[in-house]
Order: sequence, then C-alpha cells, then structure tokens
Amino acid sequence: MIKKVHVKELQKGMFVSAIDRHWFDTPFPTHRFRIKSKHQIEQLRKCCQYVSIDTEKSTVIDSDSDISQLRSSTKTLAKEAIKPPAEKNEKRAAQKQWKEELNQCKTLYLESRTVLNNVLKDVRLGRSLNTEKTKEVIQSLTISIVRHPDSMLFLAQLKEKGYDLAQKSVNVCILTLTFARHIGIPKNKLEAIGLGALLHDIGMVHVPKDILSKRHSLTPSDRKLLKMHPKFGLDIMAKAMDLPEEVREIVAAHHERMDGSGYPKGLKDRQISLFARMVAITSVYEAMTRERYYKTAVSPSRALQTLYNLRHKSLDPRLVEKFIQALGVYPVGCLVKTNDGKIAIVKAASETNRSRPVLQLLLDSKLNHYKEASYLDLCGVENSSIKIVSTCDLSDPRISVLIEPIIDELHTTSSGYRK
Repeated sequence: MIKKVHVKELQKGMFVSAIDRHWFDTPFPTHRFRIKSKHQIEQLRKCCQYVSIDTEKSTVIDSDSDISQLRSSTKTLAKEAIKPPAEKNEKRAAQKQWKEELNQCKTLYLESRTVLNNVLKDVRLGRSLNTEKTKEVIQSLTISIVRHPDSMLFLAQLKEKGYDLAQKSVNVCILTLTFARHIGIPKNKLEAIGLGALLHDIGMVHVPKDILSKRHSLTPSDRKLLKMHPKFGLDIMAKAMDLPEEVREIVAAHHERMDGSGYPKGLKDRQISLFARMVAITSVYEAMTRERYYKTAVSPSRALQTLYNLRHKSLDPRLVEKFIQALGVYPVGCLVKTNDGKIAIVKAASETNRSRPVLQLLLDSKLNHYKEASYLDLCGVENSSIKIVSTCDLSDPRISVLIEPIIDELHTTSSGYRK
C-alpha cells in the first residue's frame, strides 16, 4: 500500500517509493529507497514536502533492539538467497545470453546503416527516395528495440570518429523509438515517428561536405545554407506519396524550438507537432554525446543534465522529463566509476532501480584491463555494497583504448558530418 506522508512524519525504516520533486532537484540518485539515517530524513525535509511510502516494504525502526533484529534477519535472508554454484551458472548463462543478443543486434544495426547509406547515395545522385527500403529498416529496428532495448541503446551509444549521416540517423531513430515506446505512442504510429527520425536530416545530402566538416565557426553564408536542409529534405520527399504526413512534419520542424528560437519558421510551443518536438530532443541528445568536428562529446549523464536545464527554454519540459525517465539516471553506454575504484560501462538498466544498472567492468581498481568480460548486476544481493560514485570522461585514453576493439567491429566507411 502506498501512503502519502508529510516529511515531518518520516522515520527510519520507511521505504520511499516516490518524491514530489524531479530527481534532478533532489540529492538522491533514485527515488526508491529505504530510509536508513537521520541525515536522509533531513535531506528529504529540505527538498520536498511529501513523500510516497510503501507500507508493505517499510520496516519502521524505533529501537536498537529492532535494529539488531533487522540486521540478523537480513543476514539470514542473504545467506538463503546466495547459492554460489547456482549463482555462477546463472551469471555465465546471463553473460552468454547478453553476448548472443548483442551480436544479433549488431548485425541488424550494421545492416540498417548499410541500407540507409545506399538510400542516401541514391538521393545524392538525384534518384528518388526508396521508401520501401527505409520502411524495411524501421520495421526491423522496431522489432529489435521491443525485444532487446538495452542492446540497441548500447550500440547507438558507440560512436566512432569519421562519423556519417547514416549512422547518426540510425542512432536518432533508435533513441526516438525507445522514447516513443516509453511514453506509450500507439504501435500503428511507431513506423511514422521511426521513419521521421531516420530521415529527419536527409536534406543534409545537399549541404556541401566542406561545410559539414568545418572545424571552426561557420560563416553567415555557411549557416544560411546549413539551415536550408529541412527544405531540402521536404523537396526530396515531394514525390514520395506513400510517406505518412508525420514524417514530413519531423523533417520540416525538428529544428524548431518551444521559445521560437529555432528554424526555419520560428514556430513556438504547440505550433510544433508532438513527433517533431520528440525528435528535437533525441537529436540534440545524440549530437551532444557524439564527437563532432567542432565540439567535444559529453557523457550521457551530462547530456541529460543539459537537456533538463533547457526544458523551460527551447525544449518541451514534459517531454524532456519523459525522455530522461526513458534512459534512466545512468543511460546504457554511460561510463561510470564504482566506490571500489573500478571503471565500467552500463550495459543494461534495472526495472526496479534506475540507479543500479548492470555493468560490464573495464578497469579494475588498479586500472588494469579485465582479460575476460566481467559483468556486475548492482541490484544483486551480493553487490549491495557497491555503488556508482561518478560518471567518466569518454576521452580518457585508458578507457577509450578498451572500447576501440568494439568500435572497430562496428566501423564502416564513413564521411565527415556536422550537426
């Protein structure tokens, strides 16, 4: 049973299931936890007025004897839950399943990029947009995201240098479909928003490569030409009669902003379609987490913080918060450091606690490489003492050298791209 409790009535042992504030506005990495100290109660009283308490999971502690009894029962439960032989077998099975799943998704991911690359080449040569091929890509990606969302997000987060339009577009598509499923977009509309995300920047094929690959500020004439790409995209789609209208709306308005500061028309608020507002968020997030010719990539967590800061300015505040919820506190593909000094990459999110994901360990506490893939489920009873203390900089050479082999496997011939 969930009970709304005023912060003045909080006690140790109560299980918090929700807080009446966004998690960016609180000091807590998750809003689902048991109150264990007076300090936590003080923090809650400073940042909010009411807390939702799960009475069934709460164990209100009033005395030292109760604490001793609780610790004793917890140890007993832990011993019963942990069975080393079975646990090892389960871990091996989970690791094997993850590798198989990732390989399947990787094959689809690369095929999608190849197909889209060929579609874009045809458009550059003046041929008509092959909508049949793009729809096939969306159908495959949608099925894979439904079955293996974490693997697809992980692949979308691995970005190599020499980045091309096809890869960028597939990544935005994966992010957008994940976002759309999270907020409950109907199945019959997933193809439309997926196609729009996949083709949102198709007009870039008519922007000169020397502009897209510039490492310094663009000239006014360069910027004017760059801002023409939504129109170029609509021109490309003019003869594609079998595309949903939502696709054109995304292509036309994904650079429009809630405060009217966007382009090409300076639309505001609800003048911008829902799907265009969603792709505005996913494309901005994707761009921030990618190494661009003129700007260094930031970590997924920092990118989410930036989006949150923009929520009452240029981006839809309600959708920004929903997108953050979809990816979690530590998004898949995020590099993190644990309290025991290890460096890891987030491989999968936890459904029960978004601040305690599944990690793949990359460096041990002495910064040595792991010879074999080693996984850590922070929601596991045996890992209860391990916590994430910070995110890591992707540009750190000790870390980048570890993920280069994975990136090399994903690498295909690419061309410079500016966004």
